[in-house]
Amino acid sequence: MPKTNIIIDFDSTFVSEEGLENLARISLKDDPAKDAIINEIQTITDLGMAGRITFTESLKKRIALLKASQSHVEELAEYFKAKVSPSIRKSKDLIRQNARRIYIFTGGFREFIMPALEPFNIPEPNIFANTFKYDGSGNIIGFDEANPLAKPQGKVAVLAALKLGPDTVVVGDGYTDYEMKAAGLARKFIVYTENACRINVAKIADEIAPSFDIILKELLP
Repeated sequence: MPKTNIIIDFDSTFVSEEGLENLARISLKDDPAKDAIINEIQTITDLGMAGRITFTESLKKRIALLKASQSHVEELAEYFKAKVSPSIRKSKDLIRQNARRIYIFTGGFREFIMPALEPFNIPEPNIFANTFKYDGSGNIIGFDEANPLAKPQGKVAVLAALKLGPDTVVVGDGYTDYEMKAAGLARKFIVYTENACRINVAKIADEIAPSFDIILKELLP
């Protein structure tokens, strides 16, 4: 019997918080307008996750507000090591045992997600993420716009190219995760609500899971 492939989102799924919002908290900590800028970033994130603006538009707007550098990204990477979602942390051994059929698809950035993923032994070719562009002083000036994950329907494009087959399940908290099921590339979309619950996304999910344990018991032998 074919084994199920599991696509997992990163921000607010594998880890309990959003990457760019936390990067803003780090990079803007001495900025008097910090709270207003972070609120604006959160609003843009929510619009993108709800499918109300394109992901590319969301990414460009948020990065423009960050004023972040490579050192800030490194600090965020350390922070996220301790922010792995509780039920995923509890399921670490089971994830490691089945790591070859687990994939990470994220609109987040490789520079800050890899340290959190490392203890789970998910093969690097199974991890798909964006990458930042820096100037000569290490300041973030943009992102690799050629990466499919920086574009609308990016996760759909990556999954289509992988050709994993029909027994694929997507786990995430946002509309971009649902798009893979809507495109006919996954048999099920499970909305993961341990960290965030977006009502409009929950309404179109095949299943709602408040804990990763529930998902693994269903999908793994």
